[in-house]
Amino acid sequence: MDGYKHPSGPLKIKEEIEPEKVKRFIEAIDDVGVKCFALFLATSGLRKSEVWNLRKSDVDRSLRAIIPNCHSGKTKRSGISFYNEEAEKALLEFEKSMNPWQSKSEKLLPISKMRLYYAWKRAKEKSGIHLRPKDLRDFFSQEMGKALIPDRFIDIFQGRAPKNVLAKHYTPQGIRFLKEIYEKANLKVLGL
Repeated sequence: MDGYKHPSGPLKIKEEIEPEKVKRFIEAIDDVGVKCFALFLATSGLRKSEVWNLRKSDVDRSLRAIIPNCHSGKTKRSGISFYNEEAEKALLEFEKSMNPWQSKSEKLLPISKMRLYYAWKRAKEKSGIHLRPKDLRDFFSQEMGKALIPDRFIDIFQGRAPKNVLAKHYTPQGIRFLKEIYEKANLKVLGL
């Protein structure tokens, strides 16, 4: 029984997350910290908890590289990802707006869960668009796929453990090489 695997269920067709809706939703966020948070989700492909727990030391601002050090398991890992110019601009704007206790924090985006919740809720009401933080991670994967970035690199950016031999043993994972792959996608959220 150890080798037995249950058959997978029927194929579920996943609808496209329309880029225009993502843009309208993020533009409707009235809190600069939460807007920055949303842009990090949409442009890095990280999980909500990974963005939440990012420390300043996890980010190389010169490369716009993110190397989170949050977990490592059989299927979930901390990969190497990047964020785009839009997220960098939002981060700079957020840093200017920080109060003294936020500036001293080790966290990259020191915002409370309640602040995130209420700003997200207001954006839903204002835009009429229902997006969850996970939808922005899905959007990242979708847009990278549309840019013809191979799945094995999307897996690295999103912190998934490699499953096949090619991905596990033969995929270069140098930070400059991965940055080049990321840049080829030319991912834009607000600059449609």
